[in-house]
Amino acid sequence: MSKVVVLGAGQWGTTMAQVLCDAGNHVLMWGRSQELVDEVNNKHTNSKYLDDNILPVGLKATTSLSEAFEYSNIYVLAVPAQTLRENLTAWKPMVQPNALFISTLKGIELSTMSRMTEIISVVLETQNIAIITGPNLANELVLRQPAGAVAAAPAIGIAEKVQQLFTTPYYRVYTSVDVLGCELAGAIKSVIALAVGMSIGMGYGENTQAMLITRGLNEVARLCAAHNADPLSAAGLAGMGDLVASCGSPLSRNRTFGEVLGRTGSMAQAREQVAKTVEGVASAGAVAEIAHRVGIDLCGVYFGVKVRRPLKRECEMHLLECFILAAFTATKFGRLKQFSRPRNGRKMAEQDFCLTDNRVMIDGTGSRQDHLVGAVMFANECF
Repeated sequence: MSKVVVLGAGQWGTTMAQVLCDAGNHVLMWGRSQELVDEVNNKHTNSKYLDDNILPVGLKATTSLSEAFEYSNIYVLAVPAQTLRENLTAWKPMVQPNALFISTLKGIELSTMSRMTEIISVVLETQNIAIITGPNLANELVLRQPAGAVAAAPAIGIAEKVQQLFTTPYYRVYTSVDVLGCELAGAIKSVIALAVGMSIGMGYGENTQAMLITRGLNEVARLCAAHNADPLSAAGLAGMGDLVASCGSPLSRNRTFGEVLGRTGSMAQAREQVAKTVEGVASAGAVAEIAHRVGIDLCGVYFGVKVRRPLKRECEMHLLECFILAAFTATKFGRLKQFSRPRNGRKMAEQDFCLTDNRVMIDGTGSRQDHLVGAVMFANECF
């Protein structure tokens, strides 16, 4: 039995706190909202994120960072990925010696293309880091439905310690030393789930979804291999397991966000309807850039679109692989008019595009190998 601090009181942080309590640990959860913290302590619920599900009586919450960091030297990170560096920098003076950091985050930092463990290592100057990842939908896990996860760390001893912290009768944790592969798989699956959701929102069926998921898994494996990670991680819980859950469940935030985006073509509406952190949106561009750096043929295309009202700026769209459901109908957004980013010494050309049934389909690489149908549009806030 250990003392554990969970930093973040959102949907996932609270769910992880429950699992840790059920595993026999003493858990203190830190959150910014005094109202939410009071609800957890007094009513044992977190209705904003987890409806009326009853949390363990032993779970305590606080808004005091000093209290949280004094409570234990085991810290479970459950804050939005794009805020991790800023938070760690502010927290560094309070961190206890020999602290263990366990990341639950699935994303890539957009400004630096860094993985979450890389940020922790650089900011806190430590290698005592682990991740826990897998096909874990919070709304199911909080009901204590059977699930599995992978605890990955640079050393097997650290991974086994994390396994012991989280294992419960309903939550089985496996171990791995392939931090890189597990982390990449978790980040990429969020983007693919976003694309699957967009295809659903556009009215496409299971054939399209199956193609997206299958080719997406292939892309995860190739990207892991290119980074000298274990390609078999793509076939495990961190890869295929997480991908199937995120792409197949309406409880997935990334898929739900993609559905709204594909149906409405509006980032504003998608953000309004999915009022939770959606890592795939923020990580899409970073994932594409990471792939380009190691020579994986992800198609990054920059183009402008002509719409019925003026754009504030040219829209940038990163396309995962080359066969794309571009997610905006030609009737809504007009014709594509300019392609400017050269790839492999070749510029995009008009023949790379065909308008079919008022939907734009793009083949930008001239290759027929390893095509993934998907669309990642993170920069269309301008619409």
